Amino acid sequence: MEGLGAFLSVLRYYPRVFGLVWRTNKTFTFYTMGLTVVQALVTPTQIWLSKVLIDDVVDGFGAGLESFSESWQVIAVGLCGILLVWIVGSLCQAMLSSVKELWGFQVWIKVEYEILKKASQLDISFYETPSFHDTMERARRDGYRIYNLAVLWVELFGSMISLLGVCALLVRLHALAVPLVILTALPQVIISAYFAGKRFSLVGTHTPARRMAFYLSNLLGSREAAKEIRLLGLRETLLSRFLAYWQRFLRETRGLRFKQVRIGLVGDSVSILGTVVIWGYAAIQGIRGQLSIGDVALVLQAGEQSRNGMKTLFENGGIFYEHLLFAGLLMDFLDMEPDAVQGALTHSAKGEGLRLPENLGTGIEFRAVSFRYPGTDTDVLRGVSFKVSPGDSIALVGANGAGKTTLVKLLVRLYDPTEGEILLDGKNIVKYPQKDLWKRTSVIFQDFVRYELSVRENVGFGQVQAHTIALFCRCWGLNLAG
Repeated sequence: MEGLGAFLSVLRYYPRVFGLVWRTNKTFTFYTMGLTVVQALVTPTQIWLSKVLIDDVVDGFGAGLESFSESWQVIAVGLCGILLVWIVGSLCQAMLSSVKELWGFQVWIKVEYEILKKASQLDISFYETPSFHDTMERARRDGYRIYNLAVLWVELFGSMISLLGVCALLVRLHALAVPLVILTALPQVIISAYFAGKRFSLVGTHTPARRMAFYLSNLLGSREAAKEIRLLGLRETLLSRFLAYWQRFLRETRGLRFKQVRIGLVGDSVSILGTVVIWGYAAIQGIRGQLSIGDVALVLQAGEQSRNGMKTLFENGGIFYEHLLFAGLLMDFLDMEPDAVQGALTHSAKGEGLRLPENLGTGIEFRAVSFRYPGTDTDVLRGVSFKVSPGDSIALVGANGAGKTTLVKLLVRLYDPTEGEILLDGKNIVKYPQKDLWKRTSVIFQDFVRYELSVRENVGFGQVQAHTIALFCRCWGLNLAG
């Protein structure tokens, strides 16, 4: 019951996942579902037509050569029917592959967009906490699972249709044949679900180290770090750390996979035994004359297909559960509240409707301001008070870590003070809209970003709205001069 409860607890994420995939491309969703259903009917139809064809051949053989001229047309129709079914199946498979590839790429872009959009909306304080980076790392690295989850549901639906069709044929042998197939396949359900949870836990355990491995990979391949890595002789040290992580992860993954294979063999053996029992019963019934040769062939095919169908269904069910666990991480990330971390802005970024003055009157005042970064117990600033009048030019001088940059971050409301307040023309800056404050402020940090874009864009980002309008005018040949 605990396993079922865990599955139901994560199943609640699926409507949101499917909704996201549906909104990405409704046409591809329809195509995928329709083609999957048609393809699912190919196997039971082919088995049935094979049974009919075999019975026709046996009947024609028993009637003698003089009836061959009458029965060849029936046999030809059966062969054409099987050929048509195979062609339809191959066509659906080819179309599904193309649609899924395009659909998957669009979904991946959509998921990555939503993750980056959420990350850009969250308070800057989130970036000071390692757990946030771990969560975002897992959401981004496993974003592809959202598409896989949606497609897997469609494939599970198709597998169930095909399995129902095959089982319906299997009932011709005995009413207990289908329950026997289900019963002997149950161990595979337990095994698949168990190892899906184990894989999820393994990835979660290694997330911080994996994030470090990707950092080392980017560092070793970056232009900015190339000089120092060579001059300081860091190549072997960084490479060994990079390799050590992946070897440890591979070792644990390999152990888990081999364990699943060993235990999975037990489940497969039980399932195979059930199929052998069905085959043996069909053979006995055929010898007794209770089944035709075509029916025996039908049971042989349906028994094997039902076993494979059950195995595929339950294995995909385990993968479905694993993807749902990762989808839960993504949805939890997208549902993060702006103030869900220590040090987040304590007031709304929209302010209280005050209009930012065009020109300062009384100036800027820090009044008993103290501040500590999220996750730390030490104040970077403590009881800082000073005033800056309009027109003043000031310089902050101090040792590294004295809090000079922190003062600027507080002034532009990347953070709010832990204690005290910052006044702008006598009003607390939290009363002004944050975006208005950013538009009227220019800051160049020590660790400024050099965008790998054109010089025009690097300069234009200083006033992105005017830059965008200028680009639009040039593209359409407009002249707004004068």
